[in-house]
Amino acid sequence: MQIISSRDVGNCVRRERRRRGMTQQALADRVMVSRTFISQLESGKPTVELALALRVLAMLDVELTAQPGGPRRATLRPGGVDLDRILDGLGSIDG
Repeated sequence: MQIISSRDVGNCVRRERRRRGMTQQALADRVMVSRTFISQLESGKPTVELALALRVLAMLDVELTAQPGGPRRATLRPGGVDLDRILDGLGSIDG
């Protein structure tokens, strides 16, 4: 799945949550966030806290990977979230 917006992340979270037969509240309880946070994440709110979003993705066994170059896109696929690998793949921002 190509990710180009926060709405894409939200759609992925919703799909994976439903595939597991979980309610928003059940997912929120497992990740220790509010149900409102899950609702906002699933609706594509662009200002949700990244660390919490990554915890949700990890709980759903979804990996977020980023590829440098070309259009800014990331891919979500089953697996774990490895933020260090994502950041290493982006290279230096100094210049």
